[in-house]
Amino acid sequence: MKKFYTLVVAAMVAVSSVSAEGLKQLSWNNDKQVSKASVEMASKLNLPAPTQSIKSVETKDLDISDLSGNYTWSYVSQTQSNGGQTVSTSIKIEKTGNNIYTLSWNGLEFSATYSLLSKKFSIASNQYLGFNEANNIDVYFYNLDPSNYTPISTPATATISGDSFVFDSNVMLGIGNTSLGWFVLGKNNVFTLSTSVVWENPTMPKDGWVDCGTADFADPWQVAAYDGVDINEYAWTVGVEKNENIEGLYRMVNPYQNSPISGNNADPTGEGYIVFSVADPEFVLVYPLVYTGLMDEVGAFLNTNVEGYYMIGYENMTKELIISETGITPSTFDVEKGKVIFRNNYFGLISKPEALYSWKDNNNQTIEVDGWLQFNDWTGINGVGVDADENAPVEYYNLQGMRINNVDNNPGLYIRKQGNKATKVYVK
Repeated sequence: MKKFYTLVVAAMVAVSSVSAEGLKQLSWNNDKQVSKASVEMASKLNLPAPTQSIKSVETKDLDISDLSGNYTWSYVSQTQSNGGQTVSTSIKIEKTGNNIYTLSWNGLEFSATYSLLSKKFSIASNQYLGFNEANNIDVYFYNLDPSNYTPISTPATATISGDSFVFDSNVMLGIGNTSLGWFVLGKNNVFTLSTSVVWENPTMPKDGWVDCGTADFADPWQVAAYDGVDINEYAWTVGVEKNENIEGLYRMVNPYQNSPISGNNADPTGEGYIVFSVADPEFVLVYPLVYTGLMDEVGAFLNTNVEGYYMIGYENMTKELIISETGITPSTFDVEKGKVIFRNNYFGLISKPEALYSWKDNNNQTIEVDGWLQFNDWTGINGVGVDADENAPVEYYNLQGMRINNVDNNPGLYIRKQGNKATKVYVK
């Protein structure tokens, strides 16, 4: 019997307060910042080595006639909760006039200009950004004196370097209220054109996906990192696809694109998925090594759960063995209501995909919450549990959805499909 390694959860850096259109803003300055730590890894997954990289883009001069685009704003935080940490967040720049630009960050907008003569990008200080109802405060953009944290009247200016706007290292930018708190307070500010993550998603089938509507999603992986936040209050709508070749296999498409933390996504144009199988309603798998489309200063996230991590990643694994060795209460699917309950939730990073990470709160306690996904039109979606046609031919597919014609001479883990029923089998 294969011995499981203890799952040791790791604390990681959580990002600043965030918001999304149509959703109330997450808690203001909730001091949820924690530091990244290593975890004890389980044995390496028995999967093909994924092709991993961050897209390499040659640095080139920005088009000074139109600087519009999605940027990653990185800075060294000066707040007490995460002082000295490098933070990355997403910011959009859009040209609205003759060398006049609007900057959009977490639903807030402020203006800037670019001078062709001086070749400087300038953001005026003391811009009023609106009233924040969640925290009952007025919000401003400031250029601050780094010696005493007081606003100054001169604009914050940056020069263009390749594909980035680089502010002087002593320039301190702030979004918030000098009397009440900060969303952003940072030095070493750089705006860099965003690039997408390139990741092969080695466990996700490439073919057979069809649209099956939308679902409401309460995220237990990343929104749960916001200490004290009830994820049920921040559920949002995601698009869902099902796989026609593998029974019970679904995926959320770009699940964090319109989420409460989309403003902190450093990969706003990237594609991502959360793949899950409800073929066994009493043992729902979340596939490991699938890029979610979410990246921040911690890394690029690969959501999974214990059930999927071991069942997909290990040979000769069974539901009974996983439950007995780990003691988990499995994730489940209510076939009648079309609702998934995600339990035992962890994530990997593209930089260390075989590791399992979780989050800790400010009391150094592991954050363990159950998430859920509710299909919005379950009656119109083909469910699971349809009896197979016993006379139908048997077909075999690998975990990437490719049909395999000669499994007898190729031992391994396969999807066995007969009629409308698909099951996972191990061929010796």
